[in-house]
Amino acid sequence: MPIIAKWIIWSLCALLLTPIIFHYKPCNWVSTKLKTIFLVSAYILFWLIFNNIALDEWMKEKAEQTSGILLINRSTCNKSIAKEAKLEIGKSRINLIYNNSLLPPMFDKIDSYIKLKNVNGDIFLTTDVHDKTGALIVNIIDNHWTVSDSQAVLWEKNFTNDSLEIKDKRGHIVLQVELLCNRVRIQGEWWDEYGNGVRYVQQHFNSSRKGGVAMVKLDKDNHPKEPHIKPIFKYPSNKYFGKKIDSSDTVFERIFLLRILEKP
Repeated sequence: MPIIAKWIIWSLCALLLTPIIFHYKPCNWVSTKLKTIFLVSAYILFWLIFNNIALDEWMKEKAEQTSGILLINRSTCNKSIAKEAKLEIGKSRINLIYNNSLLPPMFDKIDSYIKLKNVNGDIFLTTDVHDKTGALIVNIIDNHWTVSDSQAVLWEKNFTNDSLEIKDKRGHIVLQVELLCNRVRIQGEWWDEYGNGVRYVQQHFNSSRKGGVAMVKLDKDNHPKEPHIKPIFKYPSNKYFGKKIDSSDTVFERIFLLRILEKP
């Protein structure tokens, strides 16, 4: 049974205390004031216990989810509609326009790994990521994503409505996607059927230089760690589901009902 359904049932059961306390004859000797104080205290205690347990169970349930859909957070967008399908490698500020056939040489084959399209201002991403043995780790078709349920292939993941991050069995980030108002921000590793791969990653320099993009060629015998894809999420996801590294902690994040009602 889904966590939300289970705790709705428990909440309804708790509410049954009200008619029992006020109408149960053996309790008639207790004043209405004392009954009210008891009920309010009982509901507060129930909520405090319920909230933490339900939230922890919900985060574990979400962390085990193997499919979902990426949706743009419209609250962060202005009224203008994206006219192009743009791809940005990390936060490099290097945007590739997909309706432009004149891509820079280092990106001339990127469209064989990643497909983008713009439909009435909405950007849709299609891609899949395998490990170097050919095992599928994650598949995304028009923003609908599905991940492997084998921990031998996929070690960990974390996500929100508009972001998805995947770790392979080495614990390294192999795909990172953020769906923004006018572009898709992405980093990842892609392998072909011949055992050759490429990693597109934001290149980080010291504070005096701006970052750029690195294209790292990979093969079965050459799988360098650097430059690596820096995570945007905290882990483990069953404890920090949907929690990004650069986000601040708020009291509202520990309120179960607010978390489950979050919308993109």
